[in-house]
Order: sequence, then C-alpha cells, then structure tokens
Amino acid sequence: MAQGMTYKDFEARMAAARAAHLRNIDITGKKIQGIYTQAARDLAKRAEATRAGTLTERWVKDYQKALEKRIEQMRGELGGTILSGMRKSAGLPGDTVEGWLNDALAMVGVDGSFTGTFSRTPDAALRMLIDGRMYRDGKSLSRRIWNRTDQLQGSIEDILTQGIAQHRSALQIAQDLEAYVSPKAKMPVSWLTLYPDIPFDRQIDYNAQRLARTAINHAYWAANMAAAKANPFCRAMHWQLSPSHYERQVARFGEDICDTYASHDEGLGRGNFPIDDVPMPHAQCLCATWQVVPELSDVADRLGAWVDGGEDAELDAAFGEWKAGKPALTRIEMKAAANEETSVKIRKLADINLNLLEEKFGKIRTSETILTEERAAHIQERHPEDYALFEKYGVQTIREPDLILVDEKHEGTVLMIRKTKDTNLNAIVRLVLPGEDEKRKNSVMTFYRIRDKNVEKLEKKSEILYSKE
Repeated sequence: MAQGMTYKDFEARMAAARAAHLRNIDITGKKIQGIYTQAARDLAKRAEATRAGTLTERWVKDYQKALEKRIEQMRGELGGTILSGMRKSAGLPGDTVEGWLNDALAMVGVDGSFTGTFSRTPDAALRMLIDGRMYRDGKSLSRRIWNRTDQLQGSIEDILTQGIAQHRSALQIAQDLEAYVSPKAKMPVSWLTLYPDIPFDRQIDYNAQRLARTAINHAYWAANMAAAKANPFCRAMHWQLSPSHYERQVARFGEDICDTYASHDEGLGRGNFPIDDVPMPHAQCLCATWQVVPELSDVADRLGAWVDGGEDAELDAAFGEWKAGKPALTRIEMKAAANEETSVKIRKLADINLNLLEEKFGKIRTSETILTEERAAHIQERHPEDYALFEKYGVQTIREPDLILVDEKHEGTVLMIRKTKDTNLNAIVRLVLPGEDEKRKNSVMTFYRIRDKNVEKLEKKSEILYSKE
C-alpha cells in the first residue's frame, strides 16, 4: 500500500455501515415477500367469492380489470418499498464520514459538527439510478418493476383462461392462483397436467427480490462514491471481497470479476482504485468498498490547524461553506463555563490527583472535577455510543487514569486515559490554573474511546505526566 495511505482506522466504521446496509436489504426482501403473499390472498379471495356457475366470459373480463388494478397497486408497493430501501442505504456512507470527521474535531477540541454536511451527496446518484441513466440499457426502476409484474399478470390471465376451459370451479381456480402467486406455496401435484404451458415458479418473488437487492446495493455503492468525492481526506477506494466470496463463488464456479478487482493495483495499493474509477458491483454482489483515508489523529491535526486559521486550499474547497456558516467555530476551552454559581447545571464527578499535575502546571486551585450539562449534551451528541461508557467508567478514568498526557494545543488541558479489557477511554479535562477565577472547577470537555494505535501516537508526540506502566 502506498506510503501514508491506510484504511484501517476507517474499516470498523464502514464495516458497521455495511452491516446496516445488508440488514436493510434483508428487511426489504421480507417486505417484498409480504407484498406477494398479500396479493395472492387478494386475488384468490376475489375468485373464491364467485358463485358456482358464473365463470363466464363476462366474469373473466371483470376479473381481468380487477387484476390490472391489483397489479398496478402491487407495482406501487414494490416501487415504494425498493425506493425506501435505496434511500436508507444511500444515507449510510455519508453518515459514517460525518461521524468520523466529528470525532476528529473532538480530538483537537474543536466545538463544531459536520452532521448534515454529507446528507445530500447521494441525491444525484439516486436520481441516475432511478431513471436508468446509470445502466447500459437505460431502463428506469419503474420500467424494471413493470416488466416483472407484467409477466406475472400475463401468467395469471393464462391460469384463469385455462382453468375455466377445463371446467374448474371458482374455489379450485382461487386455490391455483394463491399457490402460483404466494412465495411460500408449494406446487400442486396436478399443476403440470392442468397448466402444462405455465411453469410453476417456486420463487415467484425472486425477480423482484433480485431487483431490490441490486438497486439497493447500487444505491449504497453510488452514495459511497459521492461521499468519497466530497471527502477531501479520501485518497482512493478499496475493494474488499465478501467473507463468503470463496464459498459462494470460487469453490463452486471459480474466480470472477470481483477477484480481479480485489487484486487490482495501479500504485495506490492492492485492491485500491482512484475515486473516479471504481467499478460498479455486479447484481447481488456482497463485496465491500470503503474509503482509503489517513489515521484519524492526522485528520484531527489538519482540521485543527485549518480551524485555527491555517491555509488549506483543499479543505477550503470542500468545507469552506461549512466553515463560513459557523462564525463562532472555536476551540472547546474557549467555551469552558466559568462554573460560577449561576443557572448552569453542573455535576461533580471526582477529585483528581494533583500530585501528578502540579509539577507541570503549578498550584492548581482545586482537585474537584465537574461535568456541565452542556458538556454532557456534547458527549451524548458527538459520541452517543461512548456515553454509556462515560457513565460507567468516567469517574474511574478521572480518579485513577492509567495515562496522563499534556494536550499540547490547548492551554491547561490534559488527556486522562484509562485502559479497559476491550478499549481505551479518553477524558479531556480543562484544569483551573494558577491566577484563574477561583470559583471555577476542573471540567471534563469531552470523552470518547480511542484506539491503541492512536494512544501510541499521542504518547510519542505529547508530554507524558503519568504512566501506570
């Protein structure tokens, strides 16, 4: 892999987004199955309600009209379900990038949020998928759905015609229709004798399911590409084979185009493609693509320098409008509450060990450490998955940290890190320094999990005040 390029810091986030995408496909598939099941019941119920001896040519015409109406309803249901699935998956890549950038801002104490910045990036790609401009045949989503349901409508009409010709009763035809349209029904023993020209499709909803999987997969892929183009930190896109690829494809049929993509290398690293040249996955492909980006700590440093007024043409081009819309964008310590006896709600957490800090900072006014209501809301908004860890380990992290580092970019601020069995917890604390308002308290600015690799990088470039090891 090219020097400076890595996707490891981003991989876990994209894996979670990918898992949500696959769950979305599964849920959509079950909804489609339900649409077919309900249609089968409705069609059978109408036929079953017909009185004996009334299966005339006129009745067939009336039924065909009702069938056309029910099929049209089915098209609308299928279209709405598939489109909803496409939109849901299309939102995942942008949300992932936003969360990643928000964590980078928090790492350097920038009080801002990228939430919503990437929310519209997949819109154009979705429109191209829906109206067919992204496909060689140019067929729109509605046309593809129409083709699937038109075949179904024709088969149902044939069952009606042939059933009446063989003098089957309304009840018998109703049972035949329900068996044919329902995804879960088994082929009646007499089917080939009664309807030799109408193959019994044991997976009547398969084509609609396949259409949905492909459309949702392509929506996720297209949104991922759009998010990558909008992310100035993305340098390439990585193609990763599905964990089940060998079992599903290679062991049974040999390697396919996905193996070629995964081994592709044009100088960006194995499996990496330029952002504008990433292949579209084939129908029902389960492989994953994600952005190749720097380490989160490097992204944080670059964003921090830019927020502080440093020149960065690439960030200006990508996020200049975002920055201009946030005139109060500041470092967190500039917003630290004076903690005076005002209406600000505070919560006492723990007393810190001043002996570990005063050699560096001098006589700290108090050992008491608090969390303001505003900072609690900040942690819940920016690090929702970490807030429960804060409630469980926050006091211990402050009282008995395993590592204390000086935050080199923020005056009077330290990183108090506690190591657990599964992760590392980082509490950023602003201290009350000599000469500052005596009414103030040491305050937790933010709290989040931090990887071993990022802890090691911080240790190398930050002054270590205390280490348990």
